[in-house]
Amino acid sequence: REEEPAKDAEASAAPAEAKSDAAPGADTEALAGSEPVDSMEAATAAFQGGRYVEAQRRFEEIAARGGSDAPAAALQAVEALRRQRGCPAAAPRYDDVHSRYPGSSVGSEAAWQAGDCYRALGELTHARQSLESLLEVPEYRSRAQTALQELSAREEQVATAARKAKAAAAAPPAAGAPAPDAAPKRNAAQ
Repeated sequence: REEEPAKDAEASAAPAEAKSDAAPGADTEALAGSEPVDSMEAATAAFQGGRYVEAQRRFEEIAARGGSDAPAAALQAVEALRRQRGCPAAAPRYDDVHSRYPGSSVGSEAAWQAGDCYRALGELTHARQSLESLLEVPEYRSRAQTALQELSAREEQVATAARKAKAAAAAPPAAGAPAPDAAPKRNAAQ
């Protein structure tokens, strides 16, 4: 009977030994007893370490739980997605964060990043909507105004190029040039 308590003591000690043998850098929630594995610090470390898939997952879990870290975690999840898959995937998610946290610094930053992505993608109407939403936010007003001016200049360039292309397509061919639809003439000697 004395052997049984000894086995129980060994069995309860084994998990502690296994945890202490964990690889350096491994999540050690039970040992540390302070930071949960899904903390903002762990998610940020994954992001800073270039582990964007992991960072996105961690940030999304934090955001889904709610609480004071949820807005920042939601934005950082989209930042991690942007690093993985670029603006095509991230732009609509920035819009989601902006809609979920309107009037907050996180919501405003999400609108700014959405505008930046949409500009990069050439989706100028969406970019304009995102940037215009920031005109009433003191911290973003000046940047938004500058970006909107640049956007207007870009829209004018696109419109001018479209007008030139349309005019060139409608213009008659130059004298002596074959009509675009005309097949090349074959030499009768062939």
